[in-house]
Amino acid sequence: MTKPSPFYKYIIVVLFLLTGCGSSTAKLMPTNECIGSFERLAYEWPDYENETPGKILPLEPWVEEADLPDLSGVPYPTNSYTVEMIRSLGDHSEIWLSNFDGRFYDSEKAPFYRFLVYNTKTKEWDGISAETNYQGVYVGRLFTDRDGIIWGQNFYDGLHRQVNISFLSKFTAGTGQFEIIWDAQSIPVASHDPTLPIWATAYFDDERIFWVIVSGDGIYSYDTVTQKVEFLVTIPNVEIYATARAKNGSIYITSYPTAWYKNSIQKAGIKLFKLIPENNQISSVPWPTERWPSFAFMLSDSSDRLWFDAVGWHENNGRWHRI
Repeated sequence: MTKPSPFYKYIIVVLFLLTGCGSSTAKLMPTNECIGSFERLAYEWPDYENETPGKILPLEPWVEEADLPDLSGVPYPTNSYTVEMIRSLGDHSEIWLSNFDGRFYDSEKAPFYRFLVYNTKTKEWDGISAETNYQGVYVGRLFTDRDGIIWGQNFYDGLHRQVNISFLSKFTAGTGQFEIIWDAQSIPVASHDPTLPIWATAYFDDERIFWVIVSGDGIYSYDTVTQKVEFLVTIPNVEIYATARAKNGSIYITSYPTAWYKNSIQKAGIKLFKLIPENNQISSVPWPTERWPSFAFMLSDSSDRLWFDAVGWHENNGRWHRI
């Protein structure tokens, strides 16, 4: 394989959260817990004014595993890859990288939408087209079950925005292609405002069930074993800002804030909803009375605590914590 030029040279590393402590604020529950520091992560600085780019690597015992294939000549934004999935195959693993940036697929760049797959045993790269067996429909996100089956969430180019396409595809090793799962066609790929699609958000659990959140519509489930689709609940009439699914099956949704104050969200400016899976009911979660800094993402950890970026978290008992 041709060694990439310095500008296109990247590394695959595993990043750990390192030690770093947080502090609490008034009227929020105090905590002595720590979150990870990002001071040892690897990164590459850009080639500004012909400056030679370089890499800062994490400290030992981490080592460089592989360089990406040469991406010179690949048009923007399809020359930018992120790790999408790692699949364990017994004596080795596959690392799947995606170049989908979360927007429309550009039909003019269709041949460049590909997954790069790195084999940790052979140390070789392979390329797999992101286009499904339905022309103009592509896979952007990947999921894998305990049998190693790869599932893909579908997206489409601008020419197919009004076509009723299933949100899900399945990778077939024999053909080396993603094939659409038409049994899941009743789950929308996206909702639409006048200009751009709002893509559905999908979560995949250990029971091989997809949980799909469609803005302006509702929450669906799809069982990949029984091929059954179920509509669970209608989503409140809000513009979805962030979502998360907890280990206990609860699904959280926040609305876009409507009131801002010095980069903080007022209590009345944002709404947090929780879906309880036992009864498929959505309830509103009271927001703390203190001003809460703005955030972009939510994530539920193994203790079912709901995190808001590096701002703080919410516990099942109703307590809020600021970092």
